[in-house]
Amino acid sequence: MGTNDSIETDWQALISRLSQSLDLEATARATGALVRRRNVADAATLLRLALAYGPGAMSLRSAAAWAGVNDVRAFRMLLF
Repeated sequence: MGTNDSIETDWQALISRLSQSLDLEATARATGALVRRRNVADAATLLRLALAYGPGAMSLRSAAAWAGVNDVRAFRMLLF
């Protein structure tokens, strides 16, 4: 479990630093990114999924599986 804990700690540190210069929720609302949330809790979760799907080179199905395994609160419903 050390790796997952490390990734989660790094993710929280990244979001904390990013939030100092950018309001993710306001940006998501202004751009319409979270109009249809589909089980995505907040803008930070959407960013995490987008990074896994895009630059992380995961397919949508892989991103959904990754989110489910890593308890990222989204995309699980898309698997079925």
